[in-house]
Amino acid sequence: MDLEQKAAFDRALTVVREAYGLDRARMAKALDGKDAEDVLDLAADIREKQDEAALAQAEKDQAAHLESSKASLAQYTERCEALEAKRLAEDPDSRGPSRFEAHVCASADSYERTVDNLEEMTAQQYKDADKDTISQLKLD
Repeated sequence: MDLEQKAAFDRALTVVREAYGLDRARMAKALDGKDAEDVLDLAADIREKQDEAALAQAEKDQAAHLESSKASLAQYTERCEALEAKRLAEDPDSRGPSRFEAHVCASADSYERTVDNLEEMTAQQYKDADKDTISQLKLD
């Protein structure tokens, strides 16, 4: 086995060890009778299953994030409209919103961008994204 093959085998064995954790008996059974190529294939299968599970979890997390953001959008939009209506009722010649009103309305805008991005992005994009900056993303 050359150096490159040994490095690939070591990485594969690390994946297998991590997948089985402390259950050495199951790991030994999984590795029993396998040559280096079989261990590489086993590690590839483990990685594929882990990736599928992570993507499925990202889909669930994205759906929950979307629902939460929609609720926040509705809340901030309603509050923004109420503040604007109150301001205009009290002072029709108002020069503009207070800092608080502007902040509430900006929050509504931010949640609107978050909802739009969450609806457009794939589960893979969501998995890879910084969840705190989704409203700032520009999706292709």
